[in-house]
Amino acid sequence: MKVGTDAVLLGAWVQADGPGRILDIGTGCGVIALMLAQRYQNAQVDAIDIHEASFREAGENFLVSPWSVRMKAYPERLQDYQGEAYDLIVSNPPYFAHSYPVKDPARSRARNQESLDFKALITNVVRLLSEAGVFAVVLPQECLSIFSSLLGNNGFYIRRQCDVKAHAHKNAALVLLEAVRLPSELTTESLEIRHGKDYSPAYLALTKDFYLFS
Repeated sequence: MKVGTDAVLLGAWVQADGPGRILDIGTGCGVIALMLAQRYQNAQVDAIDIHEASFREAGENFLVSPWSVRMKAYPERLQDYQGEAYDLIVSNPPYFAHSYPVKDPARSRARNQESLDFKALITNVVRLLSEAGVFAVVLPQECLSIFSSLLGNNGFYIRRQCDVKAHAHKNAALVLLEAVRLPSELTTESLEIRHGKDYSPAYLALTKDFYLFS
């Protein structure tokens, strides 16, 4: 899977108060984990992925980064993963409930819920997240209702939501969510990725620390 705008948005948008331990679920090439290691200079960042090639690629990217001593990748399923409580857990999860026509099995796993559905994701986040921790995801807008319901059923409160549009005249295609266990009021916002052919000022301001050029 190529580095996508959804992953960059999540890595730049999520907010946590000085997390000591961070977990990236389904890390792929490791871009979100790397962004969070850059942002939170005192955090230990762990990343998991069941796809062997992705795990190796993430590990190689971690090793050549300036934050290698604080980063580690594991080739494990979330359902089997054991770790100490995390202060921040992030995921750009598989989100198609039914088979998505992709010839590459690895790409299929990354996009479809065959190995990790929303219920399993949230149930295991409950197991791994500290009491005051933050859980953040990026999803297609069409998945918001079911994912929000599952969060509520598992004792989470959504504290931040960002609806993401490709252009101002388009409907929101993506949504960024932050959920916590402690009661919290919802703050909503919106973001347009492009103005015409160019990135919007808001998108550039959010992601400026991570692109080599824009």
